Amino acid sequence: RFNLAIMQLVGSANGEGYDHALTEVFGDDEPPHRAAFSKARQLVSWTFYRDALRQLVGQVEARRTTYGGLRLFAIDGHQLVLPYTEDIYAAGYSGRPLEDNRETYTLRAYMSHCYDVLTGVTADVTFSPLLDEHRDRKSLLASVPDGSLVLYDRNYFSEDLATAHAEKGRVYFLARCKSSASREVAAFFDDVAKTFASTRRYGRRISFFKVFHPVTGEPTVYATDLPESWHRVELFERLYRMRWEVEIEQRDITETAKLEQWHSTKINGILQ
Repeated sequence: RFNLAIMQLVGSANGEGYDHALTEVFGDDEPPHRAAFSKARQLVSWTFYRDALRQLVGQVEARRTTYGGLRLFAIDGHQLVLPYTEDIYAAGYSGRPLEDNRETYTLRAYMSHCYDVLTGVTADVTFSPLLDEHRDRKSLLASVPDGSLVLYDRNYFSEDLATAHAEKGRVYFLARCKSSASREVAAFFDDVAKTFASTRRYGRRISFFKVFHPVTGEPTVYATDLPESWHRVELFERLYRMRWEVEIEQRDITETAKLEQWHSTKINGILQ
């Protein structure tokens, strides 16, 4: 019942707090006092819930849906606002940097998410006081099984990403590219007449495809190491639209599940 009350507390979506969670689980007769419950909560490490989550995710693996024979994942990052307490600050969480060596008073955490866009189930998450989506991506990529395609937005493509996928084996990627992603990508953006390019510089053949917006003429560049049988621009656009599912999931975490309605002033409670 203690663990059910924890789940009720952190999963409340309408601002309910300890009293509501305890009454829901223990009933109206003699629920524990919220102070006693909060104290007991600090005796349970957040890693208990991390391990329970991973066990649940493991049970889903065999049921994941595929697209063209590949599982589809999207990796993306998200910023969360934490309450300012000495315990959370001492754990290394600080404000978002501003100009003139200042930072916001409210503390920030950075969560990256590896999300199955077809089955709608998380594969893995990271939670850190430091903003580094490339570091998080490396950690999350380790949990992606063979026979998968990972979708990335424009912040991710780099030589390091391409090399990491080449080393993984049969884990492919599809990413939109910023014009500043590399000198090679910048030159491809600038060459209006060129709509396709490829290279083996990253340990595996990487192909670049350029698409022009039908109204504005603005170019979009996709980079991928998928086999040639997948090389159709309309397919890339369809796959990239599927990536939006991870954005919806992150919105649901904060807007629907109200994750940022923290019910703890301790870093252990935040991580729970």
